[in-house]
Formats: sequence, C-alpha cells, structure tokens
Amino acid sequence: MIPIVAISKVREYDTALAASGKVAFVIDEVGFRVASFIRSTLGPIYGLKILVLIGKGNNGADAAATARNLRQFGARVDEVNFSWSDAPYSGVGYDLIVDGIFGTGISRPLQGSLIESGIAKVISIDLPSGVNLAKLDQDGYCVRADVTLVIGALKEGQLSGGVIECMGEAYLWQFDDFNDLACRSFVFDSTDIVFRKDALDEHKWKRSLHVVGGSKTTLGAAVLAGSAALRSGAGLVRVSGNFERPELIQAAHPELIVGDEATFERDIESIDRFGCVVVGPGLGDRSERLLDLILNNYSGPVVVDADGINAVASSKSLQVTLRKYAGPILLTPHSGELDRLFVGLGLEISYEAIVKFTEEFGVDLLLKGFPTRIFSSDGRVLYVTSNRSNLSVAGSGDVLSGIIGAFVTRNGYSLETVATATYIHGLSGGRGVTNPISMIDSLSSLVDLSQDRSREKVSLPGNFKPIVSRGPLLGARDSSLVWRLPW
Repeated sequence: MIPIVAISKVREYDTALAASGKVAFVIDEVGFRVASFIRSTLGPIYGLKILVLIGKGNNGADAAATARNLRQFGARVDEVNFSWSDAPYSGVGYDLIVDGIFGTGISRPLQGSLIESGIAKVISIDLPSGVNLAKLDQDGYCVRADVTLVIGALKEGQLSGGVIECMGEAYLWQFDDFNDLACRSFVFDSTDIVFRKDALDEHKWKRSLHVVGGSKTTLGAAVLAGSAALRSGAGLVRVSGNFERPELIQAAHPELIVGDEATFERDIESIDRFGCVVVGPGLGDRSERLLDLILNNYSGPVVVDADGINAVASSKSLQVTLRKYAGPILLTPHSGELDRLFVGLGLEISYEAIVKFTEEFGVDLLLKGFPTRIFSSDGRVLYVTSNRSNLSVAGSGDVLSGIIGAFVTRNGYSLETVATATYIHGLSGGRGVTNPISMIDSLSSLVDLSQDRSREKVSLPGNFKPIVSRGPLLGARDSSLVWRLPW
C-alpha cells in the first residue's frame, strides 16, 4: 500500500536532506524522472513546444531541472521565472506547460490567476501551484492540472476532494525513505488485492451470504445486492425481505434463494450457517427490528447498509447493541447517511470524529465518494481511488454491498478484503454511462482479471505509479495524455 505522509514528516526530511548536502543530486533526479514521464506519454517529443514556469525554492529548481532534460530530449523549451507582474501566463502556441511555480509551502491567498492554458496540457510538479493542503476549499485561482506528478511522498490532504479537482490525474514517485514511517493512512493499490486460494473441498456453504433487505416498494435493492454477490464469487445467496409474492422474485431470479421475513425470523437460529450477512438495502422501516434480531443471533461479519444505517441513527438501543457485538461490523454510508448517523449520535462530522467513532464503537466504516475511504476500528484508513462519478446512480450502493459480502465469504473479513471489493466495484463503472445492471454484468470478468493481475507491479516512466487514474488493471487508456505504454 502507498503511505500518506504528514507534511511535518516531509519537512523533516527536507531539512535532513539539506543538511546532507544532497539536495542538488535529488533535484537533478527529479528533473530527469519528470522529463522521462513526459517523453513517454506525449508521443514523439522532438520539436514539441513546452513552457516551463519556474518559481522559487525546490519546486522551481525541480522545474528548471525538468526543462534541461526536456531540451536534451529534443523539445523546444522556454524557461520563464515566475513573476506576478507577468501573470497569468498563456499557453497559446505551446503543446505543454510544466507548472513549477509554488509547492506545498503556500499559505497566503493568491493575487490572481497563474496560468491560462488554453488547449495546452498542464503538468504540475508535486502539487498544482496555489493549492493549500491545509484547506478543504481551494482558491479559484489555483492551477488546474491535467496531470500532477507527486514527488517523494503522497502528502496528507492531497486526496481531499478540492485538491483532487486541481490535480487531475495523479502519479507518484515515492522515495524509499518514506516506506518505514509509522503511517496510519494508505492508498489501496491494485497490487494489494487479496484473494484466498480456493480449497479442494470447496462447497457453496463455505461462501454463503444472506442479504436481508427489500420491501414491497424497494425489492430491487436486495435483488441487486444478491445478484452482485453471485457474480463476485459467492457460492450461495439467500435474500430475505418483506415480499408479498417471493415466488415471483424467485422465478425471475432462479440463481437466488428468495424468502419472506416470516421465514427468515422462523429460521433465525440457523443464521450462523452463512459466512456474512448484508442488512439494509431497501429494507425500510423494519430495519431496526431485523438488525437487532441479527445482532442478537449471529456471530459473523455484518455489513450494514442504507436503511440499516438509518436504523442505527434513530435507535439508542440499537447503538448499544452495536457496541456490544463481538463480530466484525462494517457500516457503508454515503455522505447523507453519515450525516443522519452522526446527528443521531450527537456528533459533528469531521475526519477526526469518524476515526473516534469507529474506535469507540469497535466498527469499521466505509464512506462512499471519491476517493472512497475505509476507516478501521484500529485507527487505519484506506483510500480507494478506482471509482468515478458515473457510479453515483441508484442501485450502485446495493451492488457494492453485495460485492463486499461475497468477498468476505471468500476471503474472510479484513480491511484489505473490504478494500478489494471496493476497488473492483469502482472499476465496474467502466469509463462511460453506467447503471447497476451493467455493473453486475461486468463483475465476473473483473474478478477474474483482477485476480490474474493483482501481483503485477506497474512500471511507468520515471518509476511513477498511478494514484488517481483508471490505472493499468484493465488496460484502459482513460488518460488526458496520449499513452504509448503496453497497458
């Protein structure tokens, strides 16, 4: 996994580097790697016209070193030392602008626009100029890069929504010095995907999932979760809900075992047969009673989604039961559900409050969005960046809960298992218009492909690795640059 490093640790490293006398060597290395990345992504570089904007400090020095290497590669390079009197700088007549104006140390508001790029691509070194990592909302004058090449370490704040909007695609060249830091936050990478090796005596009950959800008006939510689970490797999926005619659903979905709530309650003592229970999709106002029933009769992993989360928000007794539950519990809210949950708990939403909540309740929490963040009760936070906004459709969350349930039954419960399911869910959105049915249809091939490629390490020019991109897992070329790599 890729560690997310505190800015204070990065500054300590910079201070130690200066004391060692190796700054010039590192700057030359950065310049070569950035130039190599550009050469390999923009096609033939000979004759391309590139504007390199150079600020003060190490960020500007990196840009100057990049310009030297680009010129050696045959590009026509104009180096300009940044001045407010000449801003904003125009990209007219250039193929590319390299932004090396400001780094991570900026603290004052900008005086105006820095760059008007036009049709020229913009590559920022380490961070788009003007971005303040200490702020959630960024100045409208910040540089909007097509690609950001992060240098040294991924810093805290670089994966917040406002910063990502400015960074565009993000790729990291990580210094080895940051590998051994005691970080608590990480980016989940395709090489971190986990799959349990199937046993020779495998049978359906070893990978069985129970989805408790659906009602007369929202039966589709539970069916979507169940179908997604089967496509993701579950061996048996039972769906129990408030269905007037469960036999009709069974006829339409013979791959599922469909039953009503009365049957579920009658058989509650046998619920431990299932490897995981997903509760909440489309469950409605019966969620409190059924979730309480599950938590008092089951001992395995429980995924609480949708109406299940709303039930926890409104029920003090359920909150007490949640705290006492001995097995793993994962809550999977979107921002609206998280807001309702925290209002019900009397809490204000913040990163620190979510960490404290998971630790005190002994639960994990997956906060949907981009990036998706998975907060563990042990204090770790995993970021998953494979998804895109086209996943924000009705039913997408139901599909996610089904995938998670399936992977838990296959691999056992762990934070890495949840992140694996979330990563594949992100990829299921593809690159265009999507819906839950198209997502489910893609799952079988995605699971097979990701299992085959999970151990393949990506080698990009300059040794950069993708942070915010579709990534090479599918061989997709969803990039603002013209890749010439064998993805």
